[in-house]
Amino acid sequence: MSKKKGSLLSKIRSKPKPRTDRELDDLVEAVQNDAADMRARIKLADAYLKREQQLKALDQYLTVAETYAERGVYPKAVAVYKRAIEIDPQMIEVYIKLAQQYKKLGLMSEVVANYTKAAELHEKAGRKKEALDTFRMLIGLSQENAVGRLKLGQRYLNEGFADDAVGEFLKAAEIFERQKKFDERRKLFEGLVERGIKNQRIVHALLVDYAGAHEHQKVLDAYETLKKEIAGSVSLQELVAQSAVAVGRSSVASEALKTVIRLYDDGGHPDKVREFARQLLQVDPTDAYALDMLARAPEAPVVEDLAPEEEAPVLEEEAEIAIEFDEEISAEEEPAAAAGPVDLEEFPEELPGEPSAETAREEDMWEVPGRIRRRGRGRRRRFLRGDRRRGERRRRAGRHRRGNRRAGSFRRGGAGDRGNRRGRLAGVRG
Repeated sequence: MSKKKGSLLSKIRSKPKPRTDRELDDLVEAVQNDAADMRARIKLADAYLKREQQLKALDQYLTVAETYAERGVYPKAVAVYKRAIEIDPQMIEVYIKLAQQYKKLGLMSEVVANYTKAAELHEKAGRKKEALDTFRMLIGLSQENAVGRLKLGQRYLNEGFADDAVGEFLKAAEIFERQKKFDERRKLFEGLVERGIKNQRIVHALLVDYAGAHEHQKVLDAYETLKKEIAGSVSLQELVAQSAVAVGRSSVASEALKTVIRLYDDGGHPDKVREFARQLLQVDPTDAYALDMLARAPEAPVVEDLAPEEEAPVLEEEAEIAIEFDEEISAEEEPAAAAGPVDLEEFPEELPGEPSAETAREEDMWEVPGRIRRRGRGRRRRFLRGDRRRGERRRRAGRHRRGNRRAGSFRRGGAGDRGNRRGRLAGVRG
């Protein structure tokens, strides 16, 4: 037993211990201490790459590249993305991000090359829809590339993606319209309809184009071909009715107008129902459907709007208050007026500290009545109270100025002058 125990311990002690990678540990610790240090992350990615740990290296490289792209340092982002592609050349998303960075740098040839590479990788993997979507991003770089839109739409159509194809064809039609190539636009729509693409937007645009050119017969021909597609479109049915009336085909006009009336009736628009029922009666005065719809949707009685009650302006109310004040003042002054003319000598001499008779009359005039039973009573009271306070301040300032003038006249003279002044005042009083 002792021999076996000794041999086991010797084996354990002789087993080599795993070596610790001090350099890698230091780099990991540096990144953990400062996650925003991109240089430390690049060193860590390089260290992982030397130790053949590609996944960890890719993780660090992509983190650094995305950070540089967010900060707007596009050249450094491009350089780090290229390092990632060197590790794994099949990363399609990296090619697309590289194309986006090249676009911001204005290097369009590199943009096309990277988008094309990404689309080719999708095609090799059998992802046709993703490949066409990548080509769409490439074509979207030019806002006026109508030919590219048409080719891409054709490829979508060949692969069975009809909705995406229609979207590209409509974008090409918008480019033709901006470039005022209306003939090319019409040819595109007519070709799509002939190929069986009966999208409502395409049909609507084609019929509007025919109606705008007063080609009413083409409108009716398209109506016969696309009757099911435009059955629920009120605007297209109205166009068909107008073209039928212009050509003189009353039966087609009646059919289209009845469809319009039915659609408006289902939507709850009685005014539109009456309008088009009258138009139908103009086409066929004996049409029973139009007469029935007019009877079911009578016109609403016209109610005359009552004129709003006019409120008295504020200025007139203030004028009434002023009149009340005048009446109070006249009532107070009636005894003096009945006594006859007033002699100025009967008034006592004004003292420097007392208000004059005119000032007292102003004070009476600015008194607010006890109750004012009208609208806006609080507002008028505040208005009058403010004026009264301003009047009091003016009177105080006037008394102060008069007192200063009198005191100044006495100060300017000597003792004899003051005596002469008092003598003159006594003579005037006598």
